[in-house]
Amino acid sequence: QTIENTEFSRKKAIDDAKLQAAKDAAAAANNTNLQKFLNNFESRVYAQLSTQLINNLFGENPQNSGTVTIEGNTIVYTKTADTISLTVTGQNGNVTTVDIPIGTLKF
Repeated sequence: QTIENTEFSRKKAIDDAKLQAAKDAAAAANNTNLQKFLNNFESRVYAQLSTQLINNLFGENPQNSGTVTIEGNTIVYTKTADTISLTVTGQNGNVTTVDIPIGTLKF
């Protein structure tokens, strides 16, 4: 039984070390200057898309409805006098709806 426990412990330690090495390699790949640049660029693009959506809802020429498609995900927005409804349909077909009361959005 002691030999079995030792063999099991040794095999588990080797498997754990392999798993940790794979995690370290993935972390290193995501920490390159190029990957940092791409992540920053992607964040800024999404921020611009968000700004455009906000301008469509509240800008000089507000729209009461519209559709935006991003990476296969569809966002449909509808604005009424007191509510903005966002419906997001993911690539997998999952649907999320968010209703935002705009009467309370005062600055």
